[in-house]
Amino acid sequence: MTSSNARGTRALSQICKYSAMSLTEQVASLLCNYLKPTSLTEGPVVKLASPQDLDAAFASAGCALAIAKGDPPLDDETILAAFRLTLEYSVRTGGPGFFNQVRFVVYSRVHACLQATIISYEHST
Repeated sequence: MTSSNARGTRALSQICKYSAMSLTEQVASLLCNYLKPTSLTEGPVVKLASPQDLDAAFASAGCALAIAKGDPPLDDETILAAFRLTLEYSVRTGGPGFFNQVRFVVYSRVHACLQATIISYEHST
């Protein structure tokens, strides 16, 4: 490889280091870690927060939930911070503490067999 090709390759690798592909790879890595079986048993099923708490958390990370006209685009680090917060506050449906999944499967099977509604309501006259 000639020295100009080597310089070009190094320059390209530096550009790609900060490209959207790099962001995609980082997000994929975070998702893989999030979905590991050991990760699903750590911590609570959900981290409860009010809408105001969520607004404050995202705003403090530099990625406010409200987008105003003229706001500048977010850089990769801020997008990653928003993604981490999204995972932090997401319901961990694959964890052993998430029981609604099992209940839903049972209810949907009963519903399919009976062809009846599984929604309850109160009716007063």
